[in-house]
Amino acid sequence: MSAGDFSADYFDGHNSRRRPVLVEVAGDMLAIRGDGIFFDVPREKARVLPRLGETPLRIGLPGGGLLVALDFDKVDASLGVPRSRTLAHRLESHTLFVILALAAIVVGAWFAYRDGIPWASKRIAERIPVELEAQLADQGLESLDRFLFRKSTVPAWRRESLTREFTALAASAGAPPGARLEFRNGGFVGANALTLPGGLVVITDQLTKRMDDRRLAAILAHELGHVHHRHGMRLVLDNSLSAFLMMAVFGDVSAVASVAATVPTVFVNTGYSRDYEREADAYALRLLAQAGRSPRDFVDALDLLRPEGRAGEAPDRQGPRDPGYLSTHPDIEERMQAAEDMIETGRGPR
Repeated sequence: MSAGDFSADYFDGHNSRRRPVLVEVAGDMLAIRGDGIFFDVPREKARVLPRLGETPLRIGLPGGGLLVALDFDKVDASLGVPRSRTLAHRLESHTLFVILALAAIVVGAWFAYRDGIPWASKRIAERIPVELEAQLADQGLESLDRFLFRKSTVPAWRRESLTREFTALAASAGAPPGARLEFRNGGFVGANALTLPGGLVVITDQLTKRMDDRRLAAILAHELGHVHHRHGMRLVLDNSLSAFLMMAVFGDVSAVASVAATVPTVFVNTGYSRDYEREADAYALRLLAQAGRSPRDFVDALDLLRPEGRAGEAPDRQGPRDPGYLSTHPDIEERMQAAEDMIETGRGPR
C-alpha cells in the first residue's frame, strides 16, 4: 500500500452490509479494491461529506455507494480535503458541548411532549371542520367493524330508548348536528363506550347489560363531554404529533408510518388522558344538572364499572367483570371521588 492509499469500509447503497476495501489514489482516479470488489471512481465524483465532530469520514460515491474511513489524516492528504475550522466543527469536537446539547434536546423534547403537543393539538382541533372529523370517524368505525367489533344484539326497543336519551342530551349540550349513537358488540373491549371525532359515540352491548338507561344516560353525558371538548380529534393529533416528534428526535420513520392507522386504533389502545377524563366528567355533571337529571347518576354508573362491582351489591348480582371500560377510562375510584367532591361543592353541576 502506497503512502496515498487508505483503508475504508464500503457500502453499496443497496443494503447495510459493510465490506472492507483498500482505496488506491492514482492520479485523478480512486481504485477501490476488496473481496469481490473492483471498480474505479473519478476523484471529482467522490464527495467528502461533512463530519460530525470526530466521527469517521464519509465519502459519497456515484450510484449511492459510500466509503467510511477512520484515518482522517491519510484521507485528508490523499484527497486534499481541508480540515474544518468552523465554529460548528469546534463545538462538535468537544464532548462537554455534545453532552449539553443532548441534554437540551431531551429536555426540550420532554417539554414539547408534555406541554407543546397538547397545546398544539387543541389549537389545531379547534380549526378542523366538523365535517372532516365526521369523515375520519366513519373511516375509523369501518376499520373497527372489520377487525374488532361485531354486530350488536341489543333489542331494537332498547336501542331506540337509549337513542332518545342520547338525542335529548345532545340537544341540551348543543352537540354538532352529526352527533350520533352507535351500538356494537365490543368483543375483547368488553363493557365500554368510545367517542370518535365528529361526535360519533359507540357503546358496546356489554355496557348496556351492565346498567339501566338512567345510568347509561350519565355515561353518554360523559361521552358528550369528549365531543364538546373535541377530545377525539385532539387524541388523534396528540398521537400523530408525538410520532413526528419521535421522528425528529430519533429518526424513527416507522413511527410516522403508523399515523395513517391512528384513528381506528388509538381509542382502543391508548385511551384518554387523565386531564381529558376530568374535563369530560365535569362536563357530564353539568350537563346532567342542566337537563334536569341527577348528577349522582354518573357516580352510580362509575360505581357499577368498578372491578369489584358496586359497593354493597351482592356478588351474585354483580355479573361478570371485564377490564374493558378500565382499559380506556382509568382511575375509577379517583374519578368517583372527584365527582363526589364537585357535586358537594357545586362545581360540577353549575
